[in-house]
Amino acid sequence: GSEVSEWLNIPSVSNVKKISKVESDAITIEMDLPEELEIAKVQYPCLLSVDKDIFQPRLPSYVKKMDTADREIEVYSLDDMEDKDETHYGLNGSPTQVKRIFPPTANDHHEVWDGDGSEVADKLFHMITDMKFI
Repeated sequence: GSEVSEWLNIPSVSNVKKISKVESDAITIEMDLPEELEIAKVQYPCLLSVDKDIFQPRLPSYVKKMDTADREIEVYSLDDMEDKDETHYGLNGSPTQVKRIFPPTANDHHEVWDGDGSEVADKLFHMITDMKFI
């Protein structure tokens, strides 16, 4: 997602867990980050990379199955493409090559802070000071 958005010169957001609100000029999303759940409003155009379980398709109804039973499924191959160079498609055509994958350490600890802005800012300041980030 990030490389595609960079190529398109648009902002990208990763780890999208939920799309909360869609407006004419922006979209509000929830991101599932390792240490927190973040809510953000992103202006269009943008590219969203979503979690695999953001959309669970429903099984089609009997009526929908009957309406679509006679439709043909179109299958495309390299011969159908205008560019027939197979190095431009699939894994070989991808600008990203993965050398090694390893799972991150699991950490399900989340904190939700309540209070007014100054209380939360003070708590955050003390936390990052204690952790020696500043």
